[in-house]
Amino acid sequence: MAKHVLVVSMFVLLLAGCTGREVSVEEFIAAAGEGRTGDVKLFIDGGADVNAASEDGMTGLIRASSNGHLETVKVLLGAGADVNAQSGNGVNALLFSSFRGHTAVVLELLGAGADIHARDETGTTAVLDAAKNGHEDILLELVKLGADINLSTHNGWTGLMAASEKGYADMVRLLIELDVQINARDDSGNTALAIAKGKGHTPVCEILLQHGATE
Repeated sequence: MAKHVLVVSMFVLLLAGCTGREVSVEEFIAAAGEGRTGDVKLFIDGGADVNAASEDGMTGLIRASSNGHLETVKVLLGAGADVNAQSGNGVNALLFSSFRGHTAVVLELLGAGADIHARDETGTTAVLDAAKNGHEDILLELVKLGADINLSTHNGWTGLMAASEKGYADMVRLLIELDVQINARDDSGNTALAIAKGKGHTPVCEILLQHGATE
């Protein structure tokens, strides 16, 4: 969990300007999450703390990134939002956007210095999030920028295992082309082939076997 996360459930941010209205952290984060870029700009101009977090550690940048609001993300980053801030369970903006398939947001975050190998509390990385949801374009962009496709979660789960479990044949092919460790085992001794076989994903099993996979 990021130590810099500030719990501010009762804290309010004072808006400058003609209204003098007080805006809660929750309202600021909601505006970011809904992609209301104009409101976000207004709140920031009025003195809002761009890195303020809700009780669960969510920041405006994390919420905007999660929902794919690129323009809002750009405004928040331009105002000094912490690109690597983490929520209470360790998930950050890059992980959320990789999980949900927001390619443009992923690239924006990486360009702003996001840690490409950041992990949540389970050890999940952006590569794993992209792999387990079939986001091939994002996985390719991450690899181009130096992401390690063989990193695993704390229990040994890899992107190939995740893609195999879901039956994502195209993702499995892509990972193999990128020289993934095809016979890596998780903490229970399972390989990607064993996982795919257990789920009945015959096409994935055939692909893995063609490339030397074992159970």
